[in-house]
Amino acid sequence: MELTAVIELEEEISTTQAELENLRSKAQAAGVAKIDGQPHGQATTSRVEALAVKIVDTERKLDNLREEYKTSLRNLSRAINQRVKGRAGTVLDFYYIMRLPFAEIASLLGLSVPRISQLHQQGRKAFYGQ
Repeated sequence: MELTAVIELEEEISTTQAELENLRSKAQAAGVAKIDGQPHGQATTSRVEALAVKIVDTERKLDNLREEYKTSLRNLSRAINQRVKGRAGTVLDFYYIMRLPFAEIASLLGLSVPRISQLHQQGRKAFYGQ
């Protein structure tokens, strides 16, 4: 899997998490309105039930995305290890798989941040066969 595909999955997971939180807030507000004596009846009940269904569907979607993401990370790690050797491969693994910033990678490897940046660029070129 390409590096950009993993990043796109991360963005989709983030968007879906935000959507889920929004739905939960709406459901809570609708439930509170019903309890507090605001408009009752079928409309409020239907709205709460519809939100509950959307929440369950969104939770399932999020679970599926997380599983796809884990699989993608494993595949990406394998691809990095096959295509990129040495410190450049280690930098790509730390950066894309472990999500460490350059400064932390530099500290772990005992290198400067500019050197990590160079290794990152070299690793990307090797990964894409350039």
